[in-house]
Amino acid sequence: LRDGKVMEKTVFPIKDAKISERLLHTILTSDAIDALFFKDSNGRYLMVNQAFLKRYGLEKDEDVIGKTPYEIFDQDVAEEIVKEDKYVLETGKPIIGKVKKVRAKNGQVIWISTSKVPVRDEEGRIIGLIGVNKDITDYKLKEEEELKVITSLLQELTFKSFILDSLKEGVIVCTKEGKVIYANESACNLLGYTQDDVVSGELERGLNQSCILEKFIEPLIEGEPSKRITYTRKDGTELVIEILRKIVKDEKRGEILNIIIRDVTEEYEIKRKLINMAFKLNRLFPGGAFIFESHEMAFKAYVDLTFHGIPGLCILRENPRTVMENYGIKSNEMRIISTREIAGLKTLPNLQAISLEIADFLKSVEESCVILLDGLEYLSINFGFENLYRFLEEKRFDIIEKNAVMIIPVDLDAFEKKEQALLLSIAKVVPGERSYET
Repeated sequence: LRDGKVMEKTVFPIKDAKISERLLHTILTSDAIDALFFKDSNGRYLMVNQAFLKRYGLEKDEDVIGKTPYEIFDQDVAEEIVKEDKYVLETGKPIIGKVKKVRAKNGQVIWISTSKVPVRDEEGRIIGLIGVNKDITDYKLKEEEELKVITSLLQELTFKSFILDSLKEGVIVCTKEGKVIYANESACNLLGYTQDDVVSGELERGLNQSCILEKFIEPLIEGEPSKRITYTRKDGTELVIEILRKIVKDEKRGEILNIIIRDVTEEYEIKRKLINMAFKLNRLFPGGAFIFESHEMAFKAYVDLTFHGIPGLCILRENPRTVMENYGIKSNEMRIISTREIAGLKTLPNLQAISLEIADFLKSVEESCVILLDGLEYLSINFGFENLYRFLEEKRFDIIEKNAVMIIPVDLDAFEKKEQALLLSIAKVVPGERSYET
């Protein structure tokens, strides 16, 4: 169409001629504020009204007619439109009132409610679809604003027990000194005590006000959003609890702490089973050190373990860029054995620095973790095998104590037979690797 005139009268045959005439008239002359459109069986636009052009920042019919959604909208929006069209054209079922966000190629973003129905020819075959897009942007913005108001009101009602008691999570409100002001029903059930016991501090098993401070406040260091701890309830059962702390300023009480506690025991058990499975699949077990003669196998084992949520520390002598590209190890997990500084990465110049880094890492993690230690050949040459052996022996006990895993990629042929035997007394060769007699 051009200038409001149909260029080809047969472009869109519809079963009922009167309906066809009315539709054409509506599309071409209507002042409707809703965007109306016709599409053929291939999803190409055949007709649109002025509201459609205006809504999507188009100037004339030629910007639309004969084109697909990919030529008008962004890729992700176009893919969704094509998917909808395909559903209507293939199933013959309409789409009514679907709400979505649309970004045109000119960058304009709006919220619309879209409806599409199939159009059939005289034989009942689907030959296209007709659709309408209703702009509901103002409604959505109003809805978002109302949500902000509701959120603000909820924040103001922090101390209203009828709100807090409806939460599944436990909520404890206390001073920075640990004096409990309020505890909701969920918190009391989780702790195993009555609300009066928690607020008064008269708790059994030594769980008094100072213990509330010790258990749920002090473990959260500055800047730490949350932490998991093992907690023993009044009845002696153990739970894994996730705690979240937020400091709030109150006009009457000054700075107070909102502590959210959540029972994550089941979630923790599932994660633990997945971690154990990851260890088994890589032929490893917690509390041990393992030698890999294949560097590739060592790095792949490390990546697999960290993928399953196990905290990792990767100490390298290799090119960090190559390691990142080949295995996807994150730069914040890497430490480089080097006497020269490397931009963006922490370097460890000697065995003492490596030892301190490992100690700090083991101290920072709560559960099992994995450490990959590369560059034994370099460390032996530069600092002597005896010093290297003493260092590994010391770290082995730290690994056992923390129930961690140490992965050591190394070429054993670079060491003498006696040195090989000493290394194998500390670390086990992973099954499938070359065997050495000790």
